[in-house]
Amino acid sequence: MFGLILLSFLVVCAVAIFLCGLYKIRKKERKIPGFEPSDLDLGNIPDLIKAGGFHEFMTEIHGKYGPIVSFWIGKEWVVSIASPQLLTQEESLFDRPEALFKGMLEPLLGPKCLQFTNGQEGRRRRKLYDRCYGYKEIKALYSLFNELGQEWVNKWMKMANDQEHIPLNKYMMALALKTISLASFGDHFKDEETLNKFCNNYNICWAEIENTLLDNTVKPGSPEEKIYKSALNDLNSTISDVIEHRRNNPPSGDRLLIDVFLDTDYDDETIHSDALLYVVGGFHNTGNLMAWALYYLASHEDVQEKLYTELSELLDKGEDVSAAHTQDMPYLKQIVDETMRCSAIGTIAARYRDEDAVLDGYIIPKGTPVLQALSALSYDKKLYPEPRKFDPERFSKEQVKTRPPHAFEPFGFAGKRKCPGYRFAYAEAYVYLARFVRQFKIHLVDGQDVVPSYALISRPKDEIWITINERDA
Repeated sequence: MFGLILLSFLVVCAVAIFLCGLYKIRKKERKIPGFEPSDLDLGNIPDLIKAGGFHEFMTEIHGKYGPIVSFWIGKEWVVSIASPQLLTQEESLFDRPEALFKGMLEPLLGPKCLQFTNGQEGRRRRKLYDRCYGYKEIKALYSLFNELGQEWVNKWMKMANDQEHIPLNKYMMALALKTISLASFGDHFKDEETLNKFCNNYNICWAEIENTLLDNTVKPGSPEEKIYKSALNDLNSTISDVIEHRRNNPPSGDRLLIDVFLDTDYDDETIHSDALLYVVGGFHNTGNLMAWALYYLASHEDVQEKLYTELSELLDKGEDVSAAHTQDMPYLKQIVDETMRCSAIGTIAARYRDEDAVLDGYIIPKGTPVLQALSALSYDKKLYPEPRKFDPERFSKEQVKTRPPHAFEPFGFAGKRKCPGYRFAYAEAYVYLARFVRQFKIHLVDGQDVVPSYALISRPKDEIWITINERDA
């Protein structure tokens, strides 16, 4: 009898200890530093808006609370991480929390878009499409990049030396759009009118996406809604025309990404969504990257002249830039990397797990969206002193060695879902910046207050205006 009582007592104690431990785990889980919702429906979106967008908000909260924080996007509780060590634990993750941004992006990209596709199907499509952007494929595109770079140099030659004001962002977005379209979708965007119309329509649609993020959607039936719907219809019509033209005129030579789409058994809606995704992904970030890079060069004459010296020692004026040349342009690469870091081009990535995980000692319940605060990490003062200062020397070989892996990830990195066009973006930026700086000295128009807009990506809030002078041979 005594043994039975003792056994019962031990069982009760064991259960109590287990429950106590479970309580402590859950208690610790709930104590991830961060915010409670400031609005029952919007969560912490009002705080995000007040801060100025994702980059400023996440830089602020990670600076205050440390490498792991929590907050609410609408009614979704999210965790954000911003340390190289914590990002290392995310390396193998592929699946994105589709509900987090689907409401904003689905009207533009469509429900079947790869952006929202996880699991085996997502991996299969990425593996299929990524073949178009390997090292060998990008190397073969340098002739196209040089041709388009010279085309833009010729445009600017007509505006050189007479102090004509050049709208930098407009030109760089158009150049980036023409580059991705010719490289991946055929010759549909060779027409200047089509190019500019697509850019304008895209800007209208993207502004509405960012307004949705900031809970400032256009009112049904308003003139603004009519403008947005017209722009969205035109975008979709253009992509449909691209697909139909290529389908009716199959290639006789090199196969492009659009041909890979058309060779699959995917339905038209999927092909359309993925084509629009790759057009948008292939020009939006890169266009802004080149605009920011030229802005920083114009506002830092010493950096511009040091780059000009590097280029002049390697290239004749107007000489084509090859893939081999870029290996001998370390300062150009430093400028591109520092541009992406300083301008916060890549703000966030996001993943989730199908099982509970432990990050920094905290239990993260399965299915919880985990944001990878890429731009907040690149503003970490311990890794990058004076983070708002533009300084390409941060990316010298010596300085890069002082920082841990994942201290700089502007294209994402996890689970084979890194931006598929990262090699493409680097290559075109190298060629275009080399051609522009070798040909022109770039100046900012006086009196501008260049302010970034941080929402989903970083872009100039208003147009950046420059003037140029042709350099001597």
